[in-house]
Amino acid sequence: MNINLHIERLVLDNIDINIDNKNQLKAVVEVELKRLLEKRGTGSMLQLYSNQQSLKGNSISIKNNQNLTIFGNQIGSAIYGGIEK
Repeated sequence: MNINLHIERLVLDNIDINIDNKNQLKAVVEVELKRLLEKRGTGSMLQLYSNQQSLKGNSISIKNNQNLTIFGNQIGSAIYGGIEK
């Protein structure tokens, strides 16, 4: 399966990230979410959510000065978990 994924806007409430890190974080989230969709599939999940403007993902825990790659992977997994429900 070949998936093209682009996240237009990633909203993270109450998290202070500078713009350079925000763009890097968004890219990591895109890669992780794409990986999960390709690995685990989409089935009818995307059709169910295609008209939604937002999606509530699973919760994650954030540590101070957390690595952006780890943080982005957690966000991608949380989004996929929200789709999978």
